[in-house]
Amino acid sequence: SVQIENTRFRNEWSIWVYPPKYPRPASDILYVSELNDTTLNVLQSGGKVLLVANNLGTDTNSVPFDFYPLYWSLTFFPGQGKTNLGLFLNEDHAAFRHFPTEEYSDWQWESICKNSRAFVLNDMPSAYRPIVQAIDDFHRNNKEGLIFECKVGSGKLLISGFDLNNPMSPAAKQLKYSLLDYMNSPEFNPIYDLDKKYLRKLFPIIPSAIGISKGKTNGIIMLDVNAGNLAEEGKDDELWSLSHDRINVQISEVAYDVKAAGVIHKDGISGWQGNNMTINLNCPKGFLGDFYVLFQDWGSEGREGILQFEGRKVKLGPHSEVDGQWIKFHVMREDSNDGKLQLKVNATKGDRLIITELRLEKEE
Repeated sequence: SVQIENTRFRNEWSIWVYPPKYPRPASDILYVSELNDTTLNVLQSGGKVLLVANNLGTDTNSVPFDFYPLYWSLTFFPGQGKTNLGLFLNEDHAAFRHFPTEEYSDWQWESICKNSRAFVLNDMPSAYRPIVQAIDDFHRNNKEGLIFECKVGSGKLLISGFDLNNPMSPAAKQLKYSLLDYMNSPEFNPIYDLDKKYLRKLFPIIPSAIGISKGKTNGIIMLDVNAGNLAEEGKDDELWSLSHDRINVQISEVAYDVKAAGVIHKDGISGWQGNNMTINLNCPKGFLGDFYVLFQDWGSEGREGILQFEGRKVKLGPHSEVDGQWIKFHVMREDSNDGKLQLKVNATKGDRLIITELRLEKEE
């Protein structure tokens, strides 16, 4: 706390200090980011699973969660990109033994909430309460879980809608340690059963992205951009601006903007980079075509990610530093009918994904 001497003016702040290293978790806990057959078999056989689900779910059974609450309400101020009013936490739960918290979200939750997702659990019994629950807009009042648990067969499943793999968040590392410690204790004993059919619907498998060689394409080029190619050489942290990009082709009906951590132009590579990036395009309404994006793994860090184009999710797997990987997204009429396209990019492995080129084509 800080106070001006001999006055009533005083302020105080909470500070959370976390250790730099943690003990290795028990090897009998399966730590995964997708609910595939292997994961379900482990659960059916009586195993314990921690599912990091922040990149899973659909637009109908889950919502993005934001630390900063919705202004007023969804009904009167729509389009804010958020639907929640905060967190309701079971602060005395054993899952928080090593992560002290109140029943509400204080500032230690701010970095954890980035790239997080809450899952709609309205089909669960009325008495069921998530360990961490999003407070939905009161006009809908959905039951939305960010950390919740269940039995699956003879196994035990703990789900986190928070990104526990965020390398930039010491709080996320501490929360992960606390959850794993809880799962190693006899207190981890979920009461409610969920069957495989319900879980597959809640956490559908994300298909792999369609990788192609660039080659020659047959469409009419509407936009072709070398990302960051005009930025100052030797920099890897400049904020994006249109002047940084080399635009080879751009028809008058097409425009774009980029939200990224920055622009890199260094060691023979140029591009946009970030753990979370969004590319917004304005395009002709109702056109059919393809959208191509080139990812490169600068420094061979083993980068991977989740790509979401117009609500459709795919997994970006390992790709090379030199040639990279072109990913193709088909543009349907229902995608472009509003004259807008959007690609969201979330890194799941490695520090920051890198986009070096993109191309938008119309079918001839």
